[in-house]
Amino acid sequence: MKQLLLALILLATVFHQPAIGLDGRYRICQSSSIQFPFLPSARKGSWTSDVDFHFTCNEFADNLVWDITTHFAGDRAVMEIDEVDGFFYAGIEAKIPEKGNHRPKNYGRTGQIIRETIPAPSLTNGLLNPPTRQPVIIYLPPSYNRSKKNYPVVYFLPGFTSPIEEYITGVYQGFDWKNSMDSLIFRGKIKEMIVVLPNGGNFLGGSFYVNSPVTGNWEDFIVKDVIGHIDSRYRTIPEAVSRAICGNSMGGFGALNIAMKHPDIYKLVYSLSPALFDENGLSEHGMLSGSEKIERFLAKERELAQLPDAQAKQQYRSFIRSLYSAHSISEYYRAFSYAYGSAFSPNKDKKTPYIDYPFRKSGEKVILDSAILKNYEDGFGGWATKINRYRENFRKLHLMVIDYGCNDKARWIPGGCRHVSGLLEAANISHRVLTYQGGHNDHLRDRIENHMLPAFSAHLHFESGTGK
Repeated sequence: MKQLLLALILLATVFHQPAIGLDGRYRICQSSSIQFPFLPSARKGSWTSDVDFHFTCNEFADNLVWDITTHFAGDRAVMEIDEVDGFFYAGIEAKIPEKGNHRPKNYGRTGQIIRETIPAPSLTNGLLNPPTRQPVIIYLPPSYNRSKKNYPVVYFLPGFTSPIEEYITGVYQGFDWKNSMDSLIFRGKIKEMIVVLPNGGNFLGGSFYVNSPVTGNWEDFIVKDVIGHIDSRYRTIPEAVSRAICGNSMGGFGALNIAMKHPDIYKLVYSLSPALFDENGLSEHGMLSGSEKIERFLAKERELAQLPDAQAKQQYRSFIRSLYSAHSISEYYRAFSYAYGSAFSPNKDKKTPYIDYPFRKSGEKVILDSAILKNYEDGFGGWATKINRYRENFRKLHLMVIDYGCNDKARWIPGGCRHVSGLLEAANISHRVLTYQGGHNDHLRDRIENHMLPAFSAHLHFESGTGK
């Protein structure tokens, strides 16, 4: 990289142009002795360095052409690589940029990440004592601190057991909200917008963004507490046409469920790999399948019922923590079943864990309660009833997208997505379904950067008072 910089600086010197003005197109050919091993054998990727250049590599005839634009981002810059095959050799023949000492219009234009802990009064009802201050991450676009304009807002809901920090630390194919937003905005792929990532997790693993007397009113937290804080603190366009809600997995379910109920708050929804059941989704998931699972749940319920309330809650937390600490897929889903029951089949009149479980013991027999079973079926499912009930709300949405991988290992998710889409289509409700050859999270960065964000940029309103 240092050799490339020397070459660029030398070129700038020859033509009496400072390095900061090296906007232009340069051919990378194989006649040079300067060699740079960038991401050998990779097809796509990004590269960061401590220099003030933005690079985009495009295929041009039989050669590679680099469009080089000065991109000032403090002490770092981003190299976008579209095509890489082995090593690059540099020899620069070029269209020489305009002479003169100029700084490009994007000088200093990078966004900002803000971490906050905000009040969450909607969670005070939770019997399991959820924290009433919750973390959020906010991305402010590059022009925010140099303008007085207001911006639309995208609310992104993370998945089950996914802390919000995962989305700014490269966990998903190197995805980082700030870097991705900066790059997409810089390249003109999307317009400037604010992005908000509210927490949706708890010690059980996740809230599913629904109201529950056990875990707290998480739907209200998203719709009231988070939006109220963001609109009061930041220069937003506080209108439904300028708000989008989206999420992945549990968050994909949460986004669709919340948009369905609140089209007066959000007009756009994009659900990535959403947790949706068809008529057989609960049985395919398997959380209630097998006598051993049922016996273990009932045994733990009896054990906790013998303890004083405060002690039972403490032991319950330790028990859930031990399930996740086991690093076992079966124990993970065992913990998931407690989170799911707390969200969709809560009972504040019972003892810890405050769950109406669809099975009970009568002597040696295990009895199924069909009414309670329906709570479990309708959590991620029950879409025929939901769409019929919220039909007019769905029709008020300006954009609804369901986006999933055909090879998701959670096989009930593709089936659930197809089922919900079929019901929406039968009800003449406008929506889009996008599929890809991939799994649950393995294309998340691509889906966000190349599909979700451009869709929001095209459909959000960027001026106040321009739509209903």
